[in-house]
Amino acid sequence: MAEQAVSEVPMNYPATASRWPVTIKQLILVVGLAGAVAAAVAVILWSQSPSYVAVQAGMDDRDGAQVVALLQSNGIPYELNGASGAVMVPASRLNEVKLLLAEAGLPRSSAGGMDGLRDGSSLGQTPFMENAFYWQALQIELARTIMELRPVQAARVHLAVPARSAFLRNRQSASASVMLEMYPGRVLDRAKVAAVVHLVASSVAELEPEQVTVVDQRGDLLTNASGDDAAGVGASQFEYTKRYEQLAANAIEAQLSPVLGASRVRATVAADLDFTVAREVRKTFDPNNSVVIAEEQENETRRGELAGAGIPGALTNQPPEAPVAATDQAATSQTISSSSRRRSNFDVDETFRETQLPTGTVRRLSIAVLIDNKAATDAGPGEPLTQTELDGLTELAKRAVGFDEARGDTFAVLNSAFLPAAKIGKVEPPPIWEQGWVWDVARQLSGVILVLLLALFVVKPIVKNLTTPEPPQLLPGGTMGGMPGMAASQMPAIPQGYDERMAAARTVINQDPRQVAQVMRNWTADPNE
Repeated sequence: MAEQAVSEVPMNYPATASRWPVTIKQLILVVGLAGAVAAAVAVILWSQSPSYVAVQAGMDDRDGAQVVALLQSNGIPYELNGASGAVMVPASRLNEVKLLLAEAGLPRSSAGGMDGLRDGSSLGQTPFMENAFYWQALQIELARTIMELRPVQAARVHLAVPARSAFLRNRQSASASVMLEMYPGRVLDRAKVAAVVHLVASSVAELEPEQVTVVDQRGDLLTNASGDDAAGVGASQFEYTKRYEQLAANAIEAQLSPVLGASRVRATVAADLDFTVAREVRKTFDPNNSVVIAEEQENETRRGELAGAGIPGALTNQPPEAPVAATDQAATSQTISSSSRRRSNFDVDETFRETQLPTGTVRRLSIAVLIDNKAATDAGPGEPLTQTELDGLTELAKRAVGFDEARGDTFAVLNSAFLPAAKIGKVEPPPIWEQGWVWDVARQLSGVILVLLLALFVVKPIVKNLTTPEPPQLLPGGTMGGMPGMAASQMPAIPQGYDERMAAARTVINQDPRQVAQVMRNWTADPNE
């Protein structure tokens, strides 16, 4: 039976089934252990590293370089996104970085501009493409210039410049549109809007200021597109009136606040201003102050016969007779007449005066002042002001705004207790899941949990398999892998100590030397044979 068991075992079995599978298995376990350790280290590093977010998307390289220099000077860590090139900072310091960028006025520029013409030029460009690149660069440069204004956060400029034509009737005028985005709480007054309009018009040839349109981010038209100045004049007059009323109210409050205390007086002024445009022309003469500017004298002397007398009739209508020689008697009948005329031109003192009357003069003021009671003390609430005190404060307020009763100005003052200002409630903190530190702690806890799971379910089984000896495998025919022909029930327990193993080996040799010789022969056999 022992021979039959030996014949069923392959000759190269110990070399293939006992040595190589164990080595490969140990190698796989070691590789798995190394991978688990590497994964644990990666998880720990990930849990300890801060999360980075982009500062602002769409920044060009010039702004990015300035932002990086600012972060380096302030000692703030940063990273550059390899895909988009965006500058990224820790999420916990994002607000601090935004404040630093706002203080430094970054980012300032946008991509392109005149600098991009050199980079984008090529030998095969058509004139149309060159012209398009030029106008695009000019638009970007104008937008950068407009963004230098403090109230403007962003700007875009669009230019519509028609192609030049040799025919006058086909020529079209250029136009432009400007889109402005203001900072929160900032506005552009009409003077700054006019400055933007003239800036754009002066940068493009043959562009009239009337052809420039300015719009803000809310869709409000900041320029007058109709060409009629009446609306613009009305808006400027309204703005001037409101500014005058605000200045007058501020003057009253500034005059009374040192006496009453801060926030204890309110003033309102309604002004009626005269914006009539008038011109006065006056011409005066002074008759007592005259001079001769031209003098002309004329003397005239005439010689001739006496005029005919009598009733005109047929004889007088006859043609004259033939002349005859003059005689002494005819000579004595001639007469002499003389006349003298003198003309003198005098110029009187004349004064011509043209006066442009001022606009925006005050027609009437309506003033209302509300005064709080005296400051409250520990003894009780504040007391009202006396009539003498009210009269004194009224006189101060009238002098502060130039009150004129003859002009029709009115003034009203009221002393009443102000309601206490509503207390600002406590600002509730954001929910715990919206706070940044919660996510950091959660990331660290998740890293610890992942490391524990790797240690319990990956590292521990691998270490156990490496340190625990493999039990003998049952081969076909009921024999064990270590002893051919020996049944599993006949296989003694494997001793643990060295001496016990040696004693067990001697016992096996003494009991069945033939099987031991076969085992030794199989161990030393060449596996390739």
